[in-house]
Amino acid sequence: MIKTLQLKDLFVGKTDAKNELTENSLREKERFIDSFLIPENINIEDFFNGKRYYITGLKGTGKTALLRYLAISVENNYNSITAFILFKSEFTDEDKTAFARAANTYMTVKNVESEIDEDYVNVWQWFLHRHIIKISIANNFAFFDEDSNWEKYSKCVSSPKLGNEESGITRLFPKLKKGNVEIEGDFEFLKGKLGLEFEWDNETAKQVKFSSIVRQANELFKKLSPKNKKLFIFLDELELTLGKNKVYQRDIKLIRDLIVAVNNLNILSRKLSFPLYFITGVRSEVLTSIQSAGKEIN
Repeated sequence: MIKTLQLKDLFVGKTDAKNELTENSLREKERFIDSFLIPENINIEDFFNGKRYYITGLKGTGKTALLRYLAISVENNYNSITAFILFKSEFTDEDKTAFARAANTYMTVKNVESEIDEDYVNVWQWFLHRHIIKISIANNFAFFDEDSNWEKYSKCVSSPKLGNEESGITRLFPKLKKGNVEIEGDFEFLKGKLGLEFEWDNETAKQVKFSSIVRQANELFKKLSPKNKKLFIFLDELELTLGKNKVYQRDIKLIRDLIVAVNNLNILSRKLSFPLYFITGVRSEVLTSIQSAGKEIN
């Protein structure tokens, strides 16, 4: 007897690739991989070895689907750890405003000719350093040796005293005043035993320049000893908020400098043969807007 396929038994997919993996179950992942078609013009290995780390295209052309495919592939084939940072979903408008306000307080670059008045690259680099440490701890230090260099690096990145908020992105950024942040923890231990060379603004109040923390963190990052386990961090939903021009311009600068920060850390990781990869999906129209925002991101 021939069994007739019922319409109710057909799976026609979800409206968005992100929704295909809401349960993150093995069944969902297998169905996603089995139904995915790799675009003919893409060498998928370039993303696995760090040669490529930007995916661009118009809305609905499959950027998120490709990011999810890459994540499942590296988990299955390379026994790697993956993590996602979603700019649109995880960052509310209030979060972005708080982020921009914090970044503007950390550092302000005035350049009349290029009209660049904000620079968020250092803030994004610090944000990504925090994610590296957080994911490393959660995975029992699978990516770098837990030696003295790691201790210095993690203490440096974690040294600023954070806000008291219980939720939102503002709790991830330190309390600040005029570009300075307050150091948390054993002051003499950080300064003496670890020898962290902060640019102190007020040693009595344990205040240092935030820019000096980021600069120190970048240098300490170079001294880490890598292991074989790979970490892939995917950044998606880099979309602009349409509406008020001021908010639109804020998002342009935030995304612009996130792209620069991702590029900096990827290049550094490749030079040092670190098992760390940042892969980003960006809409074409976002890139078109960002290209006129004062920095060369081509």
